[in-house]
Amino acid sequence: MATAEASERYLSRLLGECGQQPVDADADVIHIQLPPWYDAELFRRGQKFHRKYIASVYIGMLMGLLSILAVPSILNVLMCTGKSETPLKAYRRYVKTIYHAVSWFYNDLQPGSKAWESIEMVRKKHLNARKYCEKAKQITIMQRDMAVTQFGFMGYMILRSKMIGIHINDEKELEGPVHFWRVIGYVMGIKDEINLCTGSVAETKERLKIVLENILRPSLEKPIPNFEPMTTALINGLWHFTRELDKDTCIFVAKRLAGCKGYEFWHSDFKQTPTKEDLEQMQYYKLNWFQRFLVCYFISISDFQMRFKIFRAYFNFGIRKREWINYYFPYTAILIFGIKNAYVRIFGSQKKVAHSE
Repeated sequence: MATAEASERYLSRLLGECGQQPVDADADVIHIQLPPWYDAELFRRGQKFHRKYIASVYIGMLMGLLSILAVPSILNVLMCTGKSETPLKAYRRYVKTIYHAVSWFYNDLQPGSKAWESIEMVRKKHLNARKYCEKAKQITIMQRDMAVTQFGFMGYMILRSKMIGIHINDEKELEGPVHFWRVIGYVMGIKDEINLCTGSVAETKERLKIVLENILRPSLEKPIPNFEPMTTALINGLWHFTRELDKDTCIFVAKRLAGCKGYEFWHSDFKQTPTKEDLEQMQYYKLNWFQRFLVCYFISISDFQMRFKIFRAYFNFGIRKREWINYYFPYTAILIFGIKNAYVRIFGSQKKVAHSE
């Protein structure tokens, strides 16, 4: 059981010297090893969970990655590397991110596997980006940044599962995905003291709440100026992967998931009974009619339709179909970016993103 004292200790480490340490400090070569507490069966249960709820997992990751763009230290690194500030660059960067995540969901994590190769590539890119940013802008990639990025991939999936369409009857089902992301965090270079995921679902949730309440929500409520153009590039880039995306709609959904004031939808979203003034300040009414429709469409899917296996299977199939189309025939990206830029690969000449189950 997570305690207030344990939460305070984690917050102190996250915001203190431990969280400010550079990732892979003084490292020139990356050596990946599985953690001593690695449980192969629990890791596979985590992979199975992601495949079972893949449509909701995608939603959670998209909203999480959008949310972390509001964090100044992370945004500054992204701007320094100069690989995601235009729709084309964002398209290639974030489609690669999708392909990396898919390789983790569908392959064994062992030397020689596609998942292992993917982890090695990402670790090397992080190392090179850190060195470049330290030299060019005197900024670095901190352990805290990695923990916040870890939240971007899995935070809403664990903390806001029902709000993104994951309706489970027993929290024990979360043990698999929590262990999965604990392992991924470890092999990505996150120290156990900073890793958001632990051996306990309850303790993991407490750590996620700490990041949400102390870093993400304040950053989203008062985003820095570069948040808007970087978010626009993200959404306009990934629009070629899924055409239901709209920037203001996605920001609304992300801020609702983060619990930002004014971004409530249901009365139950409010922390207490809403006043007339609270209702008048709801940002939903500032959206245009099409954006309101998209918000209602998303909420109808996550809150209602995804409760039923037939709808979950339908939306999961839709996601896998988009993966297939984007990999073999990304027609809208071809029209806008050209053939050479439209085709994205992470494994060189490999013809598949991931092996079959």
